[in-house]
Amino acid sequence: MQKVGTFSNSRGFTIVELLIVIVIIGILAALVVVGYNGIIERANNQQTESAVTAYRKALIQYATDKGSYPATTNACFGEPSYSSCWPGATNSAFNNAIRPYMGNANPMPQPNTQQLTYYGTRAGGGYMYDASKTIDGQPHYYYISYILKGVGKCSLPGLLSGPWTGFSSTSPSSKYTETTSGNSLCAIALPDPAKL
Repeated sequence: MQKVGTFSNSRGFTIVELLIVIVIIGILAALVVVGYNGIIERANNQQTESAVTAYRKALIQYATDKGSYPATTNACFGEPSYSSCWPGATNSAFNNAIRPYMGNANPMPQPNTQQLTYYGTRAGGGYMYDASKTIDGQPHYYYISYILKGVGKCSLPGLLSGPWTGFSSTSPSSKYTETTSGNSLCAIALPDPAKL
C-alpha cells in the first residue's frame, strides 16, 4: 500500500516583513557609505596637512641657512605638476632648492590633489605665496595656503585671519571657510627670513 505524502503547514515571509528587512539593509548601507566618505575626507586632509608641515619645516631651514626663501612666483607643492593647484603647476626650481632640506625626497611630499571649490574657483593641494597677507593679526609677506575639505577644518597653527569676500568666520575666529562650497581655505605664516 502506498503512503500518501504529507504536507507541512509552513509559511513564507510576508511583504511587510520583507520590506522591513530591505529598509534595515538600506539604513545599514547608508551608514557604511557615510562613514567611508568621512574616513576618505580625513585621510585626504591629513595628507595635505602632512605635506604642508614638511614644506614649512624645509622652507624655514632653507631660510635660516640662506637668509631668504627660494625664488618663487607662488610655487605649488608636490611633484609632478598637477593642474588642480592654484596658481597652476609646481615650480621645479623651487622644489630643487628645498629638496636637500627634505631629505632629498624624490618625489617631494604630495598634498591631496583633489579639486575643491573655494573663493569662486576650484583648486587643491598647497602653495607658497610671496605676497602680503594678515595672519593671526600680523602682516606676513611669506605664507603657505592650502585647502581642506569640510567646514572649519584648518588645524595647523598660524591661521588666516581677516574676512575675505565670500568667506565667513567659523570657530575659533581665526578660521575662515568659504560659505558656498563647504571647504576650508587655510593659511600658515612663514617667519621673516631676515629675523631667523
